[in-house]
Amino acid sequence: MFTNTWGNYYYGYDDKADKESKSARHWTELLDFYQPDLQAKVTRTITQWNLVVRDHLRNETALRLTTGSETTQIPIKVCDGLPIPLADALKKYDNIAELLLNEQAFTHVSNGLKIADDQFEKLRQLLPCDFSKTELERIGSWFEGIVGQLQKFAIKDELRMLNQDILGAYFFNSPRIEIYWAAIGIYAQLYNISVEGLCLVTLAHELAHAYTHMGKDIDGATWKKADFADADLPLVEGLAQFYTKTVCEKLAPRFPGGLEAYRALLETQSPAYTEHENWIRNHPHLKEAVRFCMIQCRSQGVKSYGQFQDILHQVSGLPFSSVQK
Repeated sequence: MFTNTWGNYYYGYDDKADKESKSARHWTELLDFYQPDLQAKVTRTITQWNLVVRDHLRNETALRLTTGSETTQIPIKVCDGLPIPLADALKKYDNIAELLLNEQAFTHVSNGLKIADDQFEKLRQLLPCDFSKTELERIGSWFEGIVGQLQKFAIKDELRMLNQDILGAYFFNSPRIEIYWAAIGIYAQLYNISVEGLCLVTLAHELAHAYTHMGKDIDGATWKKADFADADLPLVEGLAQFYTKTVCEKLAPRFPGGLEAYRALLETQSPAYTEHENWIRNHPHLKEAVRFCMIQCRSQGVKSYGQFQDILHQVSGLPFSSVQK
């Protein structure tokens, strides 16, 4: 199922996001129209939660970017443009972008018209109208048909096939993180997910990459860059997703929209991003087991997802676990 290594993807090698193509400009201009404060909202949310997320990742992974007087800087920047894979997937839908971005709005209209049809007489008493119930039913059927036609387009199926981070990116050669406000806005509208929630999920995911790669363990060791880049996709993404979920769960009392966005986004992602949900389910000490396996992979140069799975299942026999083999 999984044949590509994580570092094969463009964002590991400092490729730039698409800001200039006609297609990318078109989608971005639409976002500016429908969500005029989107970029500011993304920037504000990332700034607000940056240190909080780092604190949680430091606690959950027991890895540090700062040891003694030595600090590994991982700057974060909210950037213009669309990641190349996302831009390539969207461009074939340029001519109906306005409709696709507003599918949820059309759905709400369709549902509202059904209610209006059911309550037509009461509504007409509230405010007289010069059209009949039959005419309203025709309009309702038309909107229902519009929603049905929009759902036939394959855009969401194609986005599900993207095997890379497209709302943000961790550039392991730099190292640095970029957050793409336009990509977040597009996903927010296509899937009816809150912008702020997506920001938290994206921030946690990219910082999880940074911590699992550059974070120092108690011996001061990190994941060697070559091994990290050459590791199987579900291994690297699985760890990032696992810690993203953990952070969102920890922050849920303060920010429930983050966990809601994580769960909603999971439904839109490829198998490499959902594999972690299958890791030794119902393990009473799952977090400690995953952390142990991560340290093993880092220290032993494990790159194969199969090897990672073997280590993870062997962990059930360690003293901190009560799971029976």
